[in-house]
Amino acid sequence: MNTNLNILTIPLEKYLSLDKKETIIVIPCGCIENHGYHLPLGTDCLLAQSFAYKINESFPSILTPVISYGSDSVPNCGGGFFMPGTLSVSGKEFTTHIYTLIKRYMKDGFKKFIVLNGHLENKMFIHNAIFDIYKEGIDDFTNVMMIDYWDLIDNEVNDIVFGKDEVNYDAEHGGVLETSLMLYLYED
Repeated sequence: MNTNLNILTIPLEKYLSLDKKETIIVIPCGCIENHGYHLPLGTDCLLAQSFAYKINESFPSILTPVISYGSDSVPNCGGGFFMPGTLSVSGKEFTTHIYTLIKRYMKDGFKKFIVLNGHLENKMFIHNAIFDIYKEGIDDFTNVMMIDYWDLIDNEVNDIVFGKDEVNYDAEHGGVLETSLMLYLYED
């Protein structure tokens, strides 16, 4: 089975014939926001998308387009809606979008979902959407999970970048980790 599928390019016949119990829907989420003069506004989106590609290459899955308008940033995390270039939606709107998207795929019979997060402030709203889905009741074969891309980074790499201290992702906005990943993944 071709595991590297993208919802934008799948013909309907192929979509209908997929093993919906085993195919994972991978939903990358970020936010368009100010990351300083050295990084693009779409840094969170690009990083989430890059990690989602890796999952898509490794497992029977469908990659969805990145959700680019994430939840509002909070000022003490380096972003904030008052910063130029920061374009976001309310947490309620973001939660509803994630919830609705997953429910539509469930209606089509899909059972496995990974929401791959690239924006710290999305986290609680993704959890809210997933919680609402589970609260409604789902069958034993459905699994919805969230992964923050920074949780996929090896502890040894974290130790090299940040030392042995605990990483403070609130302070990391536009910092060493995001800058290093962007330089590695997007040289230009």
